[in-house]
This record gives sequence, structure tokens and C-alpha cells, in this order.
Amino acid sequence: NGLTEATSGKEGRPPVIFNTPILMVNVRGFEVSGLTIRDHRYWGLCFNFCSFGRIARIRYLAHGLCNNEDGCNIRNGCHDIVIEDLSGQTNDDMLAFSGIDPRDADTNPWSRDVKDGDPDIHAITVRNIFGAAAGHPFLSLRNHDGVRIYGLNISRIADADYIEPMANGGKPGRYAMIRLGQNLYWHNRRSELGETADITIRDVDIRYSDTGIIANATLKNVLISGVRCSGKCRTAFTTFGAVWSAPGVKMENVTLENLSVESDHPDASVAEFPLCAEDQFIRDSLLVNATLLKNGKRTVIAREELNRTFDQALMDRYVKLSDAKTVAAHRFREEDGRVFIEPEIPTGETRVDGVMLTKAGTFVTHLTRDLVFVATPCPATVTCWGKTHQMGSGVYYFCKNPPGYTW
Repeated sequence: NGLTEATSGKEGRPPVIFNTPILMVNVRGFEVSGLTIRDHRYWGLCFNFCSFGRIARIRYLAHGLCNNEDGCNIRNGCHDIVIEDLSGQTNDDMLAFSGIDPRDADTNPWSRDVKDGDPDIHAITVRNIFGAAAGHPFLSLRNHDGVRIYGLNISRIADADYIEPMANGGKPGRYAMIRLGQNLYWHNRRSELGETADITIRDVDIRYSDTGIIANATLKNVLISGVRCSGKCRTAFTTFGAVWSAPGVKMENVTLENLSVESDHPDASVAEFPLCAEDQFIRDSLLVNATLLKNGKRTVIAREELNRTFDQALMDRYVKLSDAKTVAAHRFREEDGRVFIEPEIPTGETRVDGVMLTKAGTFVTHLTRDLVFVATPCPATVTCWGKTHQMGSGVYYFCKNPPGYTW
């Protein structure tokens, strides 16, 4: 119907949230169950400041006819909810927890603070989630600007093949099964240690995603147990995750136990912990009973204490600057042959190899010398190789020759 995040609230259109089939705000005591949602035009279900509820037996059949076909969005102020038995396929996160200070009233005016409402997301049980999320994590946690996510109990999660091909006839790849934190979508400040905390994740099976779990931003007092990777998956846990986010993490008192990876991919590993900025760290954490089966060889880590700080030499192993300017990073600069990660592009006019950005929080990934990936959480002005574009929030590919971009 022409209503998207880019056109939301413009030229007489309503907010894009109007395209959400089921939207609840400030509801106490609810149940949404036994539904099939097909080809929704925005998020399938959205809850703001809702509590003491149950979401169950929801099946999604999205085919990528619209952008942002998330399954279920649990946003600011939600607590004491059971979410179970979600399945099918979505064209974005199937289940997203979003503790974000919403400044774009045209997108979701009701996600602003309910009077006297606590914006934190907490006391939520998630179990029995199975399916496919095109091009995105299957389950995501994102929180910034002082909003906390804590007290989550997540279990029995598995990805699957697509039920039906997407609208373009293909089956888009999936870069991660679970995302814990993302260095994007913040306005005043990023999350601080302790604001994403007290979380348990158990019994996760991954076959169709490149990575099991990506941890960025912050993580504290977390248990991750029973992550099994095979098929396309080549890493159970990583702190890199440079897709759509500045990589690295601040992590404390996290236990990773009973992880297994079965993969012959050259880069296969059971877990990897690169830190990409000097203020990042891992402390008082453990890796217990981790197994990698690669090319017929089994490697077992019985117990490893995880206490790490930023190491430039280690970072250079993950960020490779080639003649084609291929780099998987938020932003980079090179001095004396070393690659430096810069965690954000500050407000104001900033140029990065022919690309000019004018909004905080926007980041760039150079895919090649002539192809650039840009993601922005808010409307931004992008000047790319001499051509200026007014962009809505979203993700774009810019091409130098021929000049132009695609969402």
C-alpha cells in the first residue's frame, strides 16, 4: 500500500505502524494465540507496555513482499509474558526484544513512554520457536538509552529451511540465529554493562544460519547452555558480528557451556572472542565443555576462563584490508599498515572513502572499492561519489559505477 518506514507520516500518510495486524499498547492481561499471519506489511505482532500475557501458536508465512516483515516485536515496558510455539518464516526477525528510546514518532508514536510506565523489558519466558527469518537473526535483543532487558528465560529454539520460496524465488541467507545486543539504534547513549543481564538461553539448534549467537554491546550474568551447530553454521558463539553493527562486546559473568560445532568450513570454530575497541572487555566468564568436529578431528575444551581485553594483533586477524578495500567493520582507518576500528560516526559531516554521512549512529561497510553498504537507524543525508540522497531509515547498497543505490 506504499506505506513503509521511508514514507511513514509523509504526504498525508499515517505512521507505518498502522500496517501492523495486531498492535497492543498499555494492555495488562492478554492472550494472542492460534493465528496464521500471511504476508503482513510490517511487523506481524507488536506490544508496547504490555504485561501478564501469553503469545502462543503463531505461524508466519511472509514472502518478502514488503520490508520489515518481523514476526513479533516486544518493545518498551513489556514484562511477565510467556511466548511459545512460534513457527513459519518471516522477512526480518521472527522475535525481537527492542528496548529503544523511540524518537521517530512518525514510525511508532505509541512506543513513547506510557505515563509513569517503566520502559524496561523483563520477566519473559520464550520456548519452542522454530522456523526461518530471511536475512536476519531469528531472535534478537536490542536495548540502549537506559532501557534494560533482564530476566529472560529462553529455551528450545531451532532454525529451519524456508517453507516456501521468497518473492524473488530465492532463499536469503541468515547471518545469525540469535543476536544479543547491537551497536545501533541508540540516540543519547549506548547500553551500559548491566542493562542487558540475567538471561538464560538453553537448547538451541542451528543448521541454516552462518553463526549461532552474536554478542555485541553489553552482556552480564548470562548462562548459554546447549548450543548445537551443524549444516551451514560454523561458529556457535562470537563477539565479532560486524554485520549491521559495530563489533565487540563488554561482557561479565557469562557462562558458555555444552557448545558443539560440526563443520568443515576453513573458519569453523566453537567460539571466538575478538574485541574491537579499547573500552571493550570480557571478564569473570567461562567456556565449559565445548566441542569442535572439523575435518574428522575432534577438539574439546573442558574449561577455559575468559578474561580478555582489546588486542590489536588479534583484531587484525578478523579485519583484513585488501587491495579491493574489503572490510567487515563499522568504520576503519589505516595507519602504518594497521587497521583501527572506530565504533561510531559522530554527528556532523563525516567522509569515508567517498561517502559522506550526516547522522549519528550511521555506519558503513565497504564490500569492495566500488560497492558500499550503508545502514542508518534514522533519516540521513548520504552523499556517495558526488550524488546526494535523502535516505529514510534502512539499509542500502551504493554502487559507484553505475552510480545509484538499492534498499
